[in-house]
Amino acid sequence: MSDWWMLRGSPALIDVEWGETDGTLHATAFKLHRDAPVTLAMDLECNLRARKRIGHRVDAEALASGEIKGLKLVRWHDEYVLARLRHHLKHTREKTPPWRLVVTLKGTHEFTVEPEASNHELILRVVGARQGRT
Repeated sequence: MSDWWMLRGSPALIDVEWGETDGTLHATAFKLHRDAPVTLAMDLECNLRARKRIGHRVDAEALASGEIKGLKLVRWHDEYVLARLRHHLKHTREKTPPWRLVVTLKGTHEFTVEPEASNHELILRVVGARQGRT
């Protein structure tokens, strides 16, 4: 049995803010770890291969080149992802913030985040980053 619940494997749009920049990217492999602390994961690699969405590729390349260290906020607003997340959080014992966010983009980047949830979106405000990438 996997330690992760898959929330969505196919691409969904997310909003991202870093440094003085913001953008919209595709993310895949939205996951929730089964154990405490609440840990969410997503993969942004598909943006590096984008041919039609040049803006997505440019933003992903900027983040991958080191600007991801300045990540400030990630906004999930895909209804399917949010519904699955709410369902699985019911089975998670410890939901107290801060949570963790793991982003795959030319390596793995881990952040401590404070969640702000509503019915239509989940905002993850970055409050700390783990140094380096794995």
